[in-house]
Amino acid sequence: GVLARAMLIADRRLTFVEGTVRRSVGAAIVEVSAGRESNGGSAAHAQLLGKIGRVYVNAEALIATDFHLRGGEAESLREGRVAVDVPLHVGKAAVPFHTEAHFVDRTDGTRMLEAATRLSANIERFNLGADFRYRKDYLPGGTGPPGEFRVGLLGSGHIGDVRLRGQADFNVSPSASFRSVELSAYWTAT
Repeated sequence: GVLARAMLIADRRLTFVEGTVRRSVGAAIVEVSAGRESNGGSAAHAQLLGKIGRVYVNAEALIATDFHLRGGEAESLREGRVAVDVPLHVGKAAVPFHTEAHFVDRTDGTRMLEAATRLSANIERFNLGADFRYRKDYLPGGTGPPGEFRVGLLGSGHIGDVRLRGQADFNVSPSASFRSVELSAYWTAT
C-alpha cells in the first residue's frame, strides 16, 4: 500500500510518502516499507513475524536518515530488534520462555543495547514468573556508564478463597539494591 500524509511537527509543515509491501512466506509474514519526507529525510523498515518449528520469531530492522520517527524529532539511526518465544517443557510443566534483544546505533556515535528474558510456570494453583533485564549505553569514543541488570519475580495464586499476589524487583548491577516489593491478598465475600 501507499500512504501520503501532511503533518505539523514543531510548527513546521511536513509531508511524507510511505510505501509498504506485505507477503506471506510459508508460516511467516514479511513486511518491507520505505518512506520519504519533504525535508529530504528517508527511512526503511523490514519485519519478519513467523513460526519456525516450535519457535515464534519476530525480527525487525530500521534505518532512518533525518526522518521524523513516531512523530518526534528528526533522527538518523540504525535499529534492530529480535524476539523469540519458545514453549519449554520441564517434566509435565509447560514453561513459556520469551527473550528479546534491541540495539540502536545513532549517527552521533551513541549506541544502546537492551536485552530481556521472561520465564513463567504454572504449578498447581500458583503462577510464578521471573523477568531478567539488561541495558547498556555506549558513548562515542568510550564504553559509557556501566550496564544495568535487573531481576523481577512475580507470583500469584489461590489459597482457599484468598487470592494472593506478590512482586519483587531488584537491581543486580551496577550496584546491588532492592527496588520494590508488593504483597496483596484478596478475599471476596459470597
